[in-house]
Amino acid sequence: MSDPLTRQQRDAIGSRERDILVEAGAGTGKTRTTVDRYLNLLEGGLEPSQILVFTFTDKAANELRERVRSEKSEDPSFSMSSAWIGTFHAICGAILRSHPIQADVDPSFEILDDIRAERLKSSAYDSALREFMDTPEREETIARFTPSHLRTGVSRAFEQLRSRGQTVPRLPVPAASDPVRMLTELRNDAAYDLQNCGAGKPILEKISGLIEVLDSKEPADLRFADYSLGHFSSTSKYIQPLVKTMEECRLAIAAAEFGDVIREDLGLLIQAYGERYAELKRDSNVLDFDDLQLQTLELMRSDESIAASYSGRFAEIMVDEFQDTNQLQLDLIEALRNDETRLFTVGDEMQAIYGFRHADVQLFRARRDCDDVTVLPLSANVRSQAPVIASVNAVGRALDGQVEGPLDDTEKSLRQDFADLEVGLEPEQYEGDEVEMSFTEPEGWAELELGPISPALNLDLHDVPATTGSHQGRSPRSGQAHQGNPRKNGHQTV
Repeated sequence: MSDPLTRQQRDAIGSRERDILVEAGAGTGKTRTTVDRYLNLLEGGLEPSQILVFTFTDKAANELRERVRSEKSEDPSFSMSSAWIGTFHAICGAILRSHPIQADVDPSFEILDDIRAERLKSSAYDSALREFMDTPEREETIARFTPSHLRTGVSRAFEQLRSRGQTVPRLPVPAASDPVRMLTELRNDAAYDLQNCGAGKPILEKISGLIEVLDSKEPADLRFADYSLGHFSSTSKYIQPLVKTMEECRLAIAAAEFGDVIREDLGLLIQAYGERYAELKRDSNVLDFDDLQLQTLELMRSDESIAASYSGRFAEIMVDEFQDTNQLQLDLIEALRNDETRLFTVGDEMQAIYGFRHADVQLFRARRDCDDVTVLPLSANVRSQAPVIASVNAVGRALDGQVEGPLDDTEKSLRQDFADLEVGLEPEQYEGDEVEMSFTEPEGWAELELGPISPALNLDLHDVPATTGSHQGRSPRSGQAHQGNPRKNGHQTV
């Protein structure tokens, strides 16, 4: 017999608002809630063909199908053969194969896996680069980049622009900067740090050299080559704001001096790369994952009758792991619904850590903040007992409080406030209230700089309230994430 549903789970299952966002924390029974809502929709009279479910993986789609079949096993008339459950890529593939003429695709196309796609992309880039470098001026542009950085930059820009819905990617025009103002502010900041930062003599000598370069000409006359003579990098904790400002100035001067020519050249290289890549795919009769979504969206936008047949088909669209969607996928969702279609989205902002296929957590946040969307919490943890949850909340709040400011706009957009977990299980009897917390020590770990949005991680576990336990090893150093070595342990009572 299944455990009883929590009040929050019942609310998420029963709500029939047009737009719903379920904020589902870790261990809150998200999968069960999704399955039970699907079953509830069937019990309310919908057919599987009227419910479209987008999952993050094929495994999740198969699991949902099997759970529904299991729950409906005693109904001999029930069938999942008409169900629309799958990843964005699987759903789009099915739509394109159903309308090959209108979509201008060969219905026998194969889906290009990531490994083979990388081979085609590499070949396309090599061809595009040879084609692009036909003048000394373009060769000069290419010479400004290392080969690996250029290849990676072109590929990533191409893919990111496609994830935003651009069938033929075009580089955007960046916002204008003001190098003169920025250089004036840098001069003031450098003078202040020279007197007050507390750094050692080598750093102070570099700051002095920077000021000398900045004073050598008026800000409006300072060229990139001039500025480069004083620019430097440093990991010194005493001057990190200054280092950041120096880098911003370096980029602003380069953009003002070379930006238009380089952006135009790189735009042409990206265009040539896209054309060569498309030719290789056509020759092999394959579509990559972005093709599936882009061509499905184009089909919906170009053929009103086909679009109407799908938008009028689904009474509800369900999207799992909504924090891992991108703009192209959101556009697809909207193209597949009409004014009567409910949209039920489930996700957890705190799990948006992968950037998978250019996922954009800002889409999740924008939907959460929209007045027309009903936001339902799913925060009652049904995996852990109260003492464990209390310990996690205490540590989480302490780490959250150690994030050091001030943060700029970009860092604020990345900031995720810690939200307390709630207890979802019924209380049980314990032989004690001890909670053991174990951490591996950082020796030999790989370090990853998280920047100013990372906590200091010098947490005093003695401040954790209402729990006792053990702490193994030492806390990692400030601003670093680690991959631990579990064999290197210590022991400390807290």
